[in-house]
Amino acid sequence: MLRPDLIWRKSKVIGGRPDPRRLPSMVEMNPELRRARREISYALIGTGITLVLALLLYWAVPEMKAWMRDRHSENDYSRLVTMQGNTMQIQYAAKNDHVSPAELQLNAELLGRRFARGDFSLLTVPDSTLAEALTGLQAVERALSVSVKSEGNSWIVAVQAGTPAATKALDTYAAIIKENWHEN
Repeated sequence: MLRPDLIWRKSKVIGGRPDPRRLPSMVEMNPELRRARREISYALIGTGITLVLALLLYWAVPEMKAWMRDRHSENDYSRLVTMQGNTMQIQYAAKNDHVSPAELQLNAELLGRRFARGDFSLLTVPDSTLAEALTGLQAVERALSVSVKSEGNSWIVAVQAGTPAATKALDTYAAIIKENWHEN
């Protein structure tokens, strides 16, 4: 406990008497309470900074994804999904002359390899139709054959179904891809 004369010395003196507004509180007199108060203020500052960073991430991550999607959609090639009989074809074609044929070939070959491995998950659709189509394709994976070929200035990834069940699953998948897999 502090002595009263020390308390009076710390406070301001107005007209010979101490200012009652400046009398020391229990927090000022007790060092443990001062330390606890300081820890609480640091915790509040840290919580505030964390909250601000979390809100920035909550806002920034979708913005960055949208920016990347927009940037990616400015590709110089187009994709065309068609279903002919029991074959789904995805055609990569150059939009401009300055597109590297090697880039088109690489994209087509990578997609062909994914399909050959049985990895058909190209996009995310909120409803369950895509999940059902993917399950159907994985069930008939052995009845599918994948080929990649060049045709003029474009590359075609062809997935051919060998059974009626595979044709039905591939047709469902092609319809979903055609509807949702735009130029991004």
